[in-house]
Amino acid sequence: MKTSKIWFSLIDRYEYQGNSPSFYPENYFEWEHIFDNKHEIIYNELNNFLNHGNNSPVSYFNHEMVNKPGAWKTVPLMSWGVHFYKNARFFPETCSLLRQIPGLVSISFNLLEPKSKISAHFGDTNAIVRCHYGIKIPGQLPEVGFKVKNEEREWEEGKLLIFCDGYTHTAWNNSSMPRIILLFDVILPEFLPQKKMICGSVLSSIFLQSSSIRLKIKEPPKTILKLLHFFARTSAIILTPPYNWINKIIHA
Repeated sequence: MKTSKIWFSLIDRYEYQGNSPSFYPENYFEWEHIFDNKHEIIYNELNNFLNHGNNSPVSYFNHEMVNKPGAWKTVPLMSWGVHFYKNARFFPETCSLLRQIPGLVSISFNLLEPKSKISAHFGDTNAIVRCHYGIKIPGQLPEVGFKVKNEEREWEEGKLLIFCDGYTHTAWNNSSMPRIILLFDVILPEFLPQKKMICGSVLSSIFLQSSSIRLKIKEPPKTILKLLHFFARTSAIILTPPYNWINKIIHA
């Protein structure tokens, strides 16, 4: 099922209104098979990272999206084309596996603490599918689960959930143990020629949102927001390659 038009939430401040499925059926994408029997490999690399020195997940930048501070944590390896080589060097097999996926733009491990909930929200764009791969799942529905629009699913260790990030979604963990997933974003095939623009647009959105939260300022009028978005997107597109090159030299 192809999507006709790219939607970005920074400009269109409402849930995506298109025809993408909430969840994609199993084996919809050719690359899904690469995860067969890979759970132990990925899980072991994550444990190696967490047990090395002072490595630990960091809190998600928007603390207002969870019901208690620090409940949603991440280990970023790549974010919309920006590489975190300092972390990624601990995940050689995981990264090698994911590099087989055309259109891969983001990779992170996400931890949701016990008795925690991520508020209902919609993502940045419909140009990607967001993928959750179960690493450590401490329970099933209704105790632990995930909801896109009106459809609820549960994670399974070693299994994928693939969904449209543009729709409103929420996650919860009412168990007594952390929930851990591998999250990654893949640009849909029809939008691959616009990969740089998509990554630049979302990076600019993240920058503007985090700046607004940090400086405690209200969202500007739409005209000014579009202008800020244009300059931030252009800067992101230009600066991402040299930033990656420098960080690869330092950390890879």
